Amino acid sequence: MLIGNALTALNFLCSLTGSRTAYSVLNHPEWAIPPLGFLGIVNFVCLIAIWKWKRWGMYGFAASAAVTFIINAISLSIFLALFALIGVVLIGFLVRPVWNQMD
Repeated sequence: MLIGNALTALNFLCSLTGSRTAYSVLNHPEWAIPPLGFLGIVNFVCLIAIWKWKRWGMYGFAASAAVTFIINAISLSIFLALFALIGVVLIGFLVRPVWNQMD
């Protein structure tokens, strides 16, 4: 997930330079590119925090996934937007047994 979010953020942020070679294969509208690039960076930072056993990382990851879900639901479709929630569910499932041990 760390690598995937870093590459996604890079993909969206490179699209801002005017080069369409890095444009999303999902054909997001122009207005959705900057927030999705920013959210990719936020996800990356939150995943590092989770890796370092910080609870705020999970909260931030869930919040950014919720915003990503809203943007994808508006710009693409509800079905495709559900994929933004798979990562949160997976990480939440894996972190739940050790939640009390996190800072």
